[in-house]
Amino acid sequence: MAIAASKLQPAEVLNFALLDHRGRMHELRRMPGEVVVLFFTANECPVARQCAPKLRRLAEHWSKRGVGVYLVDSNTADDRDSIAREARALGLWHLPVLQDDTQGVARHLGVKRTGEAVVLRTRDWTILYRGAIDDQFVEGAGKPEPTQAYLESALENHFARRPIE
Repeated sequence: MAIAASKLQPAEVLNFALLDHRGRMHELRRMPGEVVVLFFTANECPVARQCAPKLRRLAEHWSKRGVGVYLVDSNTADDRDSIAREARALGLWHLPVLQDDTQGVARHLGVKRTGEAVVLRTRDWTILYRGAIDDQFVEGAGKPEPTQAYLESALENHFARRPIE
């Protein structure tokens, strides 16, 4: 289930810097654009793997509007080489996959599982949206096609200056 930002989340997301799968450093407060999407993943995660084409389309479509898409791998068993292999295999090589090997970013944002997206507004570093990309995959089940595109709707509402439901 998707939820809009709430009082239970940090009022302001703290800055962090992580290396990506290519060894490049990315600092949150230096990420370009109006919005940053952090999608939490791990190697071999079936939900994250099935979301790969959606993430590619999301990045291609929304980058023109000032949205940066980053994957965050918080699995302590995944190293940079295995993360890079997974990114290549899924066709996500062009998107930064940040290695959160201490799980500090995941803990700060309250992320408990892979497949969760956290969307940040760079103007004030607050959370606009957190939840699934869409309603296609839920824990233990899935359906052939999504019927609700939660993340896309949140981005559309943000740029239209409408409340995010």
